Amino acid sequence: MVQLIMTLEQKLEHGIQQAVDELLKQQSDLIAISVLSSIHLPILARFLSALKKKSTVTTIAGGPGITGSIPNYSSIGKF
Repeated sequence: MVQLIMTLEQKLEHGIQQAVDELLKQQSDLIAISVLSSIHLPILARFLSALKKKSTVTTIAGGPGITGSIPNYSSIGKF
């Protein structure tokens, strides 16, 4: 069971890294993310962390799923 969890964790991390790399290829000045459900907040936090490591592009997350602060970020909307 532990091995399965580790494999899923690795696949998730790989998918997030691929999404960040693909997004950064666009060379945008602003990234806006719509969060539809608070269930997505843990994935959003991981995505933003990966994005922050690779870029300083202004990123705004909003939508009905933003229900409170995201750990390690100073505001709800702008990261």
